[in-house]
Amino acid sequence: MMKQRVDPVMVAIMGGLLEWIVKEMTTIMERTSRSAIFKLARDFSDTLFDGQCRQVVQGEDLPLHIGAMIFACRHVADSFGPDIHPGDMVYHNDPATGGSHLQDMCVFKPVFYEDELVFWCGNKAHMIDTGGSTPGGYHPQAEEIYQEGIRIPPVKIYERGKEREDVIKFIMANVRYARMQRSDMAAQIAAVTSAEKNLLAILQKYGKETVKDCLEELYSMAEHAMRAVINSWPDGVYEGSSWMEGSRGTDDVEIKAKITIEGDEIAVDLYAPEQTKDYQNSYVANTMAAVYQEIMVFAGLKPPFNDGTYRPIRVNLGPPGTVVNATLPAACSQSTHLPHVVILDAMRSALSKVVPPERLHAGWGRPTTTGSSGVNPKDNTRYSHFHVLATSSGGSGAVAGMDGWVLAGEGSAGAIRKECIEDIESEYPIFVHRCEYRIDSGGAGKWRGAVGQEYEFEAVGHPQLVTVSGAGHKYLAMSVGGAKSRLIEPKLGLRYVVSGGEEKPIQPGSEVWLSIGEKFLVRPPGGGGVGDPFERDPEMVRQDVINQLVSIEGAREDYGVVIDPETLQVDVEATRKARGH
Repeated sequence: MMKQRVDPVMVAIMGGLLEWIVKEMTTIMERTSRSAIFKLARDFSDTLFDGQCRQVVQGEDLPLHIGAMIFACRHVADSFGPDIHPGDMVYHNDPATGGSHLQDMCVFKPVFYEDELVFWCGNKAHMIDTGGSTPGGYHPQAEEIYQEGIRIPPVKIYERGKEREDVIKFIMANVRYARMQRSDMAAQIAAVTSAEKNLLAILQKYGKETVKDCLEELYSMAEHAMRAVINSWPDGVYEGSSWMEGSRGTDDVEIKAKITIEGDEIAVDLYAPEQTKDYQNSYVANTMAAVYQEIMVFAGLKPPFNDGTYRPIRVNLGPPGTVVNATLPAACSQSTHLPHVVILDAMRSALSKVVPPERLHAGWGRPTTTGSSGVNPKDNTRYSHFHVLATSSGGSGAVAGMDGWVLAGEGSAGAIRKECIEDIESEYPIFVHRCEYRIDSGGAGKWRGAVGQEYEFEAVGHPQLVTVSGAGHKYLAMSVGGAKSRLIEPKLGLRYVVSGGEEKPIQPGSEVWLSIGEKFLVRPPGGGGVGDPFERDPEMVRQDVINQLVSIEGAREDYGVVIDPETLQVDVEATRKARGH
């Protein structure tokens, strides 16, 4: 039995106040940022740390951001040591010092009370440009990180309350859309400043020692909950693996995971080959974020999470210089897509052997990362647009007891929103022809993976550079618990340039110019299934056929359900024979 040092009601109040502070940071970002990736897609995250860089509250933002920020905060603190003062703000994006990929740029602000560093406030946001060879930062031809953009080690943009205009000018001189990006940085600054104000108010009202005691209790409660879950899993060593398709002719990469459970602790060992000469490498912080994310999904604990959540977890990433433990100068612009989701799948295949059947969940459709850039003919200004609808809008994996849900990206755990098409068309010279469900694209199972989609757009009034990275062209989303699909092609991710009625396939690792009149078609893959598809209720299959999520052929091939094409009724006897009953 845990012994609490402070009133449990006070602990609950403190936990609620800290969550509220993070939610207000989110609201400020949504309402003050300028670029579509923030105000429409919400590709950013907020969090708080204590003075020892222990995460106070994780909230419900992007797991790939929040997990990596743990390591970024430590690097920031170590970088400056005692040279941190009230009014300072630190900017950072370097994967070699706790960042994920260069697009994700952080602001950290220390909070002092009674001359003591009590908190850090942090915001991480996917900026629209990094200044690299390709607008938007996803350089599909990059062999080194230096080709992907500007690396920002921990650097002060405010010092003792005074803006360091020279540093900010230096950063903005190295990106293409400086005016908009400077506004987005201002939104980040406003978010952490608001958090500082609210934290100081809490410290003033309740006292520093009470606040710190409450934090210790919150950590202990989270640790206790996590240990209880791990302790319910059977001891043993469990192994799994997953494959990541190469780009530009490079070899496919297998990532392996070994999970060791002993009592109420879990150890994770990852194995991967030498880092590649393309953009699909993962530095330490990004890999750790994936490890934490997958364990938390299997644990099934409700957020918010904090430092105590991760105390029972030990991780060994293997020697430096591998795909999952990359070192300079490894390129990594795709790290938050691939190999992030491949690490998740490797761990999923191992942990699926541990947890009870009701905790099983399948892999999500792998990202088909797509970006557009060019000159807007309306005002002759340059633009870059990251197509969230095309990139992270495959299907989620099913979970035991429930089908997957559509238009979701696994690295964000569904936290990134899908932009309104009309808003996209008003912001950029892009016309979206269709965005619709893709039949038979969901992985077959007793519980079906969510379907992918058909997303087709064209440039308006000018040629457009389309950047093609990501994956999904070769490997299906991972299915578990005996799930298996027989119709394969509809469940893969594919991309085409459509010209004169012909579809020309485009491979990952490409940059293509989309001429006026041509269209670009993206088909993100669906999610994986859970359980034997021949155990799916025939009436559920029939409803999927009626809703055009599954074809009549797909019903027969994937589920063994025979449906009359005229009446759309299940042929009970034929279904029994098809299922071998």
